[in-house]
Amino acid sequence: MVIQKFKEQMKLDISSIKSLEEEINYTHGRIKNISISRDTFRLIGQKAIDVKVICKKLRRGDIIGTSTHHKLEENKIICIEEMAELIDAITTMESCKEDSALADSRLHILEEMADVAICLQLLKNMYNFSEEELEKAIRVKCENYRRKIEQE
Repeated sequence: MVIQKFKEQMKLDISSIKSLEEEINYTHGRIKNISISRDTFRLIGQKAIDVKVICKKLRRGDIIGTSTHHKLEENKIICIEEMAELIDAITTMESCKEDSALADSRLHILEEMADVAICLQLLKNMYNFSEEELEKAIRVKCENYRRKIEQE
């Protein structure tokens, strides 16, 4: 979404009677299957693994920057790493064939979702977003997604 359009939508009153959870479930509860090749799916998983490896190397000091143009706090690198781990867990589960592997993968996704939820709270605090701002942004995104679905 173009950032200017998002800024304008954030100024509108889009509150509703529905709770935020109901709003998300209503909007994103419509399952749409997307065809994707096995190779493309593996590529997504590999890119996530690459991001994880880079983040771990940065935190360990194995990669040392030669310039000071970009500096990231360690917590921000950890957040990027945790999001990549969730992507990896999702792509791993999709390749599971056995029920026991599926159960383990499901638990792994739950663990990574918890890590990402913690990271989202950290990011919210780092960038000084209020709970109200975040909730409104989520409602704007749900409304945009709902409009997109209705147009299809």
